Amino acid sequence: MRKLRVSDDGRHFCLNGQPFFYLADTAWSAFTNASMSDWKQYLARRRMQGFNVVQVNILPQWDRSLGCGELEPCAKRGDGRWDWSHLCSDYFERAEAMVAAAWDMGLRTSLVLLWCNYVPGTWGAEQTPEMVMPFDCIQSYVETTARRFARYNPLYMVSGDTNFASPESVECYMEALQALKQTDPDALATLHLQPNAVVPEVLVDSPQLDFYMFQSGHGNYQALAYELTQQFLDASIRRPVVNGEPCYEGIGYFKAPGRFSAEDVRRASWQSVMSGASAGVAYGAHGIWSWHQDGMAFPAAGVWNSPFIWHEALNFQGALDSGYLRWLAEQYRLIGLHPWRGHADPPLLQVLADAKGSPVALYVPYAVAVSLQEVLDDRHWHMIHLTDRSVHPAKLQRKESMTVIEPAPFNSDYLLVAARN
Repeated sequence: MRKLRVSDDGRHFCLNGQPFFYLADTAWSAFTNASMSDWKQYLARRRMQGFNVVQVNILPQWDRSLGCGELEPCAKRGDGRWDWSHLCSDYFERAEAMVAAAWDMGLRTSLVLLWCNYVPGTWGAEQTPEMVMPFDCIQSYVETTARRFARYNPLYMVSGDTNFASPESVECYMEALQALKQTDPDALATLHLQPNAVVPEVLVDSPQLDFYMFQSGHGNYQALAYELTQQFLDASIRRPVVNGEPCYEGIGYFKAPGRFSAEDVRRASWQSVMSGASAGVAYGAHGIWSWHQDGMAFPAAGVWNSPFIWHEALNFQGALDSGYLRWLAEQYRLIGLHPWRGHADPPLLQVLADAKGSPVALYVPYAVAVSLQEVLDDRHWHMIHLTDRSVHPAKLQRKESMTVIEPAPFNSDYLLVAARN
């Protein structure tokens, strides 16, 4: 597989000159918790489901499931703090073997360099102070890591779940970004953020940042899926936009009763893509990201609810829905399109437009009449039922400068698209 690059118009990724839709599964804890045989089983299943990227934390995920006797990435000092000047080769050799296995199966890896608990001046550092990496160790760690993985052409998330709460944290992430680009200049780099995090201008303006990634997260207020997309589309520098962490299937609402369903995840994913994050989206299942196995403890159960066993979560319906999203995005050439700026009713509708600004696809979250202040062209329009994947003709009425689309004949969300030429 060749390296990805950003398209000339700055809206999406390209591979061998063709648009590439980033569809990632989230397995943050795989390098510490998964056996190699389980990892290969997981990769084969995700490839079959339509994924082309796997997101993994290079270092141990601080809130992962515990109890498998996993390796640690560096030595420990007498006071229990991690000694980042002495990296453990066994840990990184195992991680490299897992990246190589993904590469051999046709899956790219998107790797987190420094989750926020490893960076001073962050909320995460307060959770695991013994793991914080000193500033003067960052360059060596990043260079060593990037050299090891370079042959497998990974993408990188320089940060993990950060909100840039202190100048110290910004300085650390700038150091990591620069070290990465000095070591592997062609690797695509982004930032994994907390919901509503504001990216400092020094990072937004850096030519070393290749694409935007936001997290709409796991709170009840899922409108962030399209609200945050708009913020990054309006950034001063145009780059591809990806929702790298919509709500995970099966995870509990943040500090509230209930769990997200496959339908919730599908809605958040489609609303992200159709509002302009059309370079790609990620998926997550509660039990996969923490790689939970029988008998393991999960310290964050009070926040996220108990996880499912990983091999049960591997077969959740939402994974197939995500693979279908990628297929439709490729078939109907939705990759890299921008949101339509016209008026629609209901207002929560998401609409993508072509280069001329005309609507070409609409995501409708439930059966309702839709009104657009636009006369749609004469191509055949049809509804794709996103639950059972059946296709239905759309009934349109054109009235002067407006188009009215009659409600769907089924009780589900759907995609309204124009037939391809």
